[in-house]
Amino acid sequence: MTMNRLGSALLLVSLFLPVPAAAAVAAAATEGNGQFWDRLRNPKIDAKIHHNAEIGLDLDTVVFGEVRGECSGTIAAEVRRALIDAGVRVLNRADLGSIIGELEFGAGTAYANPEAASKIGEMYGASVYISIDVLRCETDQERKYRDVRSGDEIRRQHFSETQAFLKANVDVTDVATGQYLLAVGGDFDRLRRFESWEGYPEYPERNDVLDLSYRAAATKVRRALLPWTETREIIFYDDGECRMKEAHAAVKAGLNDRAVEIATDGLETCRQTPKMKSDKVARAFYNRGMMSMLFGKDGEALEFLRESKALKQGDIVDDAISVVQDRISTAREAEAQRAQAREEAERRAALAEEERRELEAKTLTNQKIIDLLPTGLPEELIIKMIEDQPAAFDVTPNGLAALNSAGVSSTIIMVMMERMSGQ
Repeated sequence: MTMNRLGSALLLVSLFLPVPAAAAVAAAATEGNGQFWDRLRNPKIDAKIHHNAEIGLDLDTVVFGEVRGECSGTIAAEVRRALIDAGVRVLNRADLGSIIGELEFGAGTAYANPEAASKIGEMYGASVYISIDVLRCETDQERKYRDVRSGDEIRRQHFSETQAFLKANVDVTDVATGQYLLAVGGDFDRLRRFESWEGYPEYPERNDVLDLSYRAAATKVRRALLPWTETREIIFYDDGECRMKEAHAAVKAGLNDRAVEIATDGLETCRQTPKMKSDKVARAFYNRGMMSMLFGKDGEALEFLRESKALKQGDIVDDAISVVQDRISTAREAEAQRAQAREEAERRAALAEEERRELEAKTLTNQKIIDLLPTGLPEELIIKMIEDQPAAFDVTPNGLAALNSAGVSSTIIMVMMERMSGQ
């Protein structure tokens, strides 16, 4: 923009603004305070931005299990509703009968019975098991005021506030492996306030404010488990060069796939056009980066945006880079959490296997009793061992016949049968 055009634009804007505001506008524009004219000239558009789920599983069916604490049932209902609305099949604990008791899940549990978990996965097609632990669920009400001076008059403004305090943890476990995946939790406090200049108004209803907290918790769980989309205002350049105007129109119409094609082709055209201004190429890189961000390809988006910044710096591209970097950081934290959960699951699995082997080594069987006969141990000692140690004897007719043929006394055989009948 030439200085003459800049001056005309400043005059036009200033005509509609108070003197202090007009001065601020002029200072911002003339001093290059950010990309002032870019923000005015390029309209913001509503764009749908896709976000990946925090867990790397495709969810068709979930098992909704144990809920603990005050309000937990209501939160569970909200989470179920959010998942059902997203097309996920939800099974309740009661739907699984006795199988659920074998899982031995609990809040903070990193590993469950893998055989029982796999059984649920096979029988019901479930992907994850969800449990909820509510640590705090309560409301508080308070009245406040503030005095506001208007000329020589002081008026009092009254406030009635209701605040909900909700702290909850939602644990998610992979039923196929018994592996603890992640915990979704935190504080979901919400506040609602009524105002009046004529005395204190009524308090907002407690249950209405609690509902806000419940929905906040349910939304966070849903976004952790499933991909989601949000509509956000973004700056998307609509210059005539580099097909930016065409890409802008496609995004505005919600044709994101088409917009990617146009933005990609426009960027290549822009780069290959001799004497193309660097700021135009920078904008083409920016638009292409924003398209990658809309599709959740944050690493790719960051590369395009950095190319844009290298050609022309400004707070528009800086803001976009900051958003993408935050998304990448969140994804890395989620992956680190999943990796930690996998390591913990493997550790617990190794401990469980070691315990199983130790138990197996201590467990008496028919063959171990037969192997004791040549050692010359007294019969009384063998009987003591049968009574005290873990045992898994085969007392079927064939098993008993094999013991008799091996020379095991009838007294020992009777003790073995009594031991198994007591289990």
